[in-house]
Amino acid sequence: MEAYDIVAVAACDKGVAHTYMAAEALEKAAAAAGKKIRVETRSSGGEKKVLTDEEIAGAGAVIVASDMDVPMERFIGKPLVYTGISDGINRAAELIGEAHRAPVYNGGTVEMPPAKSGGARVALPIVIIGGALAAAAYYFFAVLDFHF
Repeated sequence: MEAYDIVAVAACDKGVAHTYMAAEALEKAAAAAGKKIRVETRSSGGEKKVLTDEEIAGAGAVIVASDMDVPMERFIGKPLVYTGISDGINRAAELIGEAHRAPVYNGGTVEMPPAKSGGARVALPIVIIGGALAAAAYYFFAVLDFHF
């Protein structure tokens, strides 16, 4: 059995692209840091390269970059970095650096850290504009009985 410095899970239920982008980014960042890593992938396409109990037991740390539920009980007793899939893609080198300093996972639910991308600043105007367009459409089609 090969020993790994880090085992990881990259998971996204919206498709497969983000899952594999995160897995590749983590693998490249680990190689650049001189660390051995093994990445399990989970997506709408299923589970691939599922980590074995032996691989997890032999690893020094765990990274879970996921936007979907991942079975976490298998990581009890390991330093664990838990974050979103976008961090697995965009912050892979930082995650590799944080892994061995992470708090030990003792079970229970894991809280997702706050997003660092500022997505709320972008989403709010989209929601406001979308709402205004929906209101205008309602006015023209329902109130004014507009027909094509």
